[in-house]
Amino acid sequence: MTTPIAEDPAALIAEGVAALRRGQARDAESLFLQALRLDPHNPKALSNLGGVLRQRGAYRKAESAYRLACRLAPSAVRLYNLAAAVRDQGRLREAEIILGESLEIDPEYLPARALLGHWRIENWERGAPVENLDSAIGEFTRALELDPGCPDRIATLAMAHQEAGHWPEAIQLWDHCCALVPDSPEPYHRRGQCRLAQGDFAGWTDWSRQHDRPEIARCRRMVTDRPLWDGCHAPEATLLLYNNHGAGDAIQFVRYAARARERVGRLIVACDPALTRLLRLVEGVDAVVDYNRPIPPHDTQCSLMALPGVLGATLDDIPPAPYLRAPERLAEAWRERLEPILAGAAVRAGVCWRGDPRHRLDRRRSFPPGMLARLADVPGVSLVSLQQGHSDALDPRVHTLGPEYAAGDWLDTAAVLDRLDLVIACDTGIAHLAGTLGCPIWIALAQPPDWRWFLDRDDSPWYPAVRLFRQRRPGDWEGVFDRMAAVLRSVVRSLVIGYL
Repeated sequence: MTTPIAEDPAALIAEGVAALRRGQARDAESLFLQALRLDPHNPKALSNLGGVLRQRGAYRKAESAYRLACRLAPSAVRLYNLAAAVRDQGRLREAEIILGESLEIDPEYLPARALLGHWRIENWERGAPVENLDSAIGEFTRALELDPGCPDRIATLAMAHQEAGHWPEAIQLWDHCCALVPDSPEPYHRRGQCRLAQGDFAGWTDWSRQHDRPEIARCRRMVTDRPLWDGCHAPEATLLLYNNHGAGDAIQFVRYAARARERVGRLIVACDPALTRLLRLVEGVDAVVDYNRPIPPHDTQCSLMALPGVLGATLDDIPPAPYLRAPERLAEAWRERLEPILAGAAVRAGVCWRGDPRHRLDRRRSFPPGMLARLADVPGVSLVSLQQGHSDALDPRVHTLGPEYAAGDWLDTAAVLDRLDLVIACDTGIAHLAGTLGCPIWIALAQPPDWRWFLDRDDSPWYPAVRLFRQRRPGDWEGVFDRMAAVLRSVVRSLVIGYL
């Protein structure tokens, strides 16, 4: 004997939705399928089935269910869901078109408006033209107009302005966010980045609120459960400094370790194993440990990037570079390997064109290796790749250092840099390492740049040997390398004249 619910599609759908709310996705899927056996063209059953299928990663089947539901009873919500399933399969442009159709049905459907803005941001991060970022700002502005006072809408618009380098607009929106959600660390942290980009070191106070962000707190607990250091003098205490960002961040901010050491009895640094040999050379550091191994006993802790805020640093008292030096014996060993490759060159330049691909903006900050041809065309210049773990096709005039370099750590890289005349890099760890060693370093910067390079200057208070080559418009690497090649020609010419 069948029960009444088993013969009623609407009741089956309602029971399926209730099962979803209880977290019983498999039961819900079975109920939606039962409803469709009774009524194969039920758009509600198809839409709900699509949601379950998408949730478990069956994107193609979800798309089929959503597509049939849209054909039977198109709506802004169903087209929104279809667009998401298409996007899940990597068909980005098609997904945007479908989302546009959703907004044609209901221009005020906020989820579609916001999602379109997020997709445009993602496109820009992947290297699409800056118009995607402008479009995202437009979508987020419209979403905020439809939902004024919503902290999430304000935050997404603020982030888009920040990504575009519209610092005053971003700060104003982050101010509003901080007022609406004073206990949320994210708006403060982002506002701190904007203030720092403008050279306002008071922004470190905001930036340091990152300690309260859930992902940062989880990372910290994986390393230590000791209390945060507040910068106080504790001559009997052992302070643990750890790196929860990239290698370049550790190299840049370990400069503050000596000042921290003046306030405590002992200082330990925990970092990635590839950094341990290098950071043991830093003044004020008593011990360096691989953070994948047991951490020695300590009383308090602080992340390396939080040190400027904790120590009350200002733009005028940045500890000067160089503050690292490669061991002479290791540097000499690498000189012997480099000599056959670069012999006879007026300028021996190391090049690095991309950073860690896991970085959210790596495609924006990295430049195409084809740009190096402009530098290789300069007579008297020899280029050697400092890139590790790449499979990029290179100009044959760019020399490589082989498997021994690829297997080395940051101290090996420092030894190589020590024997070069110039380093040319994107905004990544190699650039910071060259700066800390005092090597002449030219950094190719995307527009807008990361906050640490500040605005409208071609030098850097972090590294006196740095010269910044900024994009004059987003994506214009050709302009950057045309200017760089012109300067390089002048350098070679001056060296030749000086020799004569």
